[in-house]
Amino acid sequence: MTQAKDAFMRQRYWFQLVRYYYYFSPAKAITLFEQQRAPFEANQLFYRTMAYCAGAYYRQKNYAQANYYYSLVFAAGDKLKTVAHFSFHPQEESDWNKTLQLARNNSEKATLWQLLGIHYADEARSIQAIYGLDPKSPRTDLLLTRLVNKIERTDIYEYFPELDDDSSDEPYDPKVSAEREKKRAALSAAKRSRQLNTDLAWISPIADKGNTASPFLWHISAGYLHFLNNNYEKANFYYRKAEQVGSTASKLGKKQLRLLNLLNNIAQAKTISATQENASLADLTWLYDQQDIDSTDQFRCAEAKQWIAKTLADRYQAQKDYAKAECWRHNIDLYTQPEKLKTYKAFLSQKTHSPYEQLCVKMAEIALDDIWELEAVLDAFAEKLPDAVGKMQKGGDGAKTELLGNPFNGKIKDCHDCDHAAAQSTTYNKVSFLQKMLEMRQKIDRNEDVYNNAYLGNAYYNMTHHGNARVFYENKVIGYGHYQPNIIAKPFRSLLTNCNTAEKYYRQALQNATDNEQRAKCHYLIAKCQRNEWYNQNVFTDDYNEYAYNPDEEVIDFIEWDGFKELKKLSDTKYYRNVLNECGYFAKTVEK
Repeated sequence: MTQAKDAFMRQRYWFQLVRYYYYFSPAKAITLFEQQRAPFEANQLFYRTMAYCAGAYYRQKNYAQANYYYSLVFAAGDKLKTVAHFSFHPQEESDWNKTLQLARNNSEKATLWQLLGIHYADEARSIQAIYGLDPKSPRTDLLLTRLVNKIERTDIYEYFPELDDDSSDEPYDPKVSAEREKKRAALSAAKRSRQLNTDLAWISPIADKGNTASPFLWHISAGYLHFLNNNYEKANFYYRKAEQVGSTASKLGKKQLRLLNLLNNIAQAKTISATQENASLADLTWLYDQQDIDSTDQFRCAEAKQWIAKTLADRYQAQKDYAKAECWRHNIDLYTQPEKLKTYKAFLSQKTHSPYEQLCVKMAEIALDDIWELEAVLDAFAEKLPDAVGKMQKGGDGAKTELLGNPFNGKIKDCHDCDHAAAQSTTYNKVSFLQKMLEMRQKIDRNEDVYNNAYLGNAYYNMTHHGNARVFYENKVIGYGHYQPNIIAKPFRSLLTNCNTAEKYYRQALQNATDNEQRAKCHYLIAKCQRNEWYNQNVFTDDYNEYAYNPDEEVIDFIEWDGFKELKKLSDTKYYRNVLNECGYFAKTVEK
């Protein structure tokens, strides 16, 4: 380094030596940097060298000097910001004050305050300090944005350990848990309101002065915080001020202001009239045409869309406009209330819709075809097979969905995966499945081969959650992929797990059986229905039972259902022996 004639090479030797000494002799690194720094250009390599010197100071616990140098590195350019940001770390208020004293001017002090605000999430203190140094410093912009983000999410991430009592031996109770969540939400809301009032007390005056580097940002931030504090009039006041200075705002800023105005207008409308619908139509159409995250300008609106949809749905629900409420937010309870569902179907079936109604239909998760498919499923479970066939044929593409296994088979073991993997000589879709069921029922009604046709019970068994044809009942309303009964929505859980109709037909087959092999099969299939009902009543019907039931603590770990008792009387049949080999439940009843 000392012999190098070229300044370019000399600086690089200097950098290599400082870096080397940082690892093996921090004191030498500091000395070399401080003694040789004067002639070198303050370029990127200079600040890389300074970062190693700062690290050497830090290793010697000279935090004040280390953090001061890290702030200079941070301010030097974007390429070294990450290193400086993660290295900057004041330990105590005393060394922080010493660092501030090292700053040569207000610009350096502003950088230090910005780093402190980022590192310790103390944005409010840092913003006010920077504003006091230089109202037009752009370093407040990032801190203000971070502060707003933190405030708006307080109610999402806040945790109150005093509401949780892990020492309790009581089993999980959904009602107690729901009450606890209400208290947590109330505490979060109260805490956020206090924080909002505290921050607005100093944010609003700064925004009012309009002397920052970004008055537009300060106006929309103040307005948004007033919106979060349910002060919609104040929010509107600041949004108007933002519009007045918005000519220089970026495209993203203007989109953000339009969104915030829309949120404020919806929030302050306690009821929704036709006039209000028409007034908000253009903005709603614009918003829902936006991508949730627009990579071209970083406009993010997914959560705003969710909030608007929920708010509009709640308003319409309160006004008893159930059709529009369902359009904006799917509510599964509506599909168990015939009169409300009727109004929704009528709305979707209108020959013409106003522009706002067209938007509602576009937003609706459930279309008319989906309702026909749902009603077909409900009619099938209610044994209204002619109606079920007709409605399923109106169900659109979903009605053509192919069932994965043979729904007319009744196996000893329930294994829908096995049934799905088996070769199918005849395949059924939802429509042809219902048509075949209707054909079998009509034959029973004509007293034609009643024993075999009464295995219509297999179809009713397989189209429950316990069988191999769950695909039949899956649709946009009920849902898909229910891997256990507790996942099924409560309004449909009992219906889709109940095997009473299947048992009815199995008993009809039993009455028409001609030999013990046939009777043995009927008794076993009846026992499967009884087994499922026991689990429905003791485990799956209620959320509380899901957590309270513990089979390991039960004195009896199996039930000798009536079907098993009758099957035991037919031990000379082949079907009895097959069941004994395949069914552990039945084997235990035999051992008893």
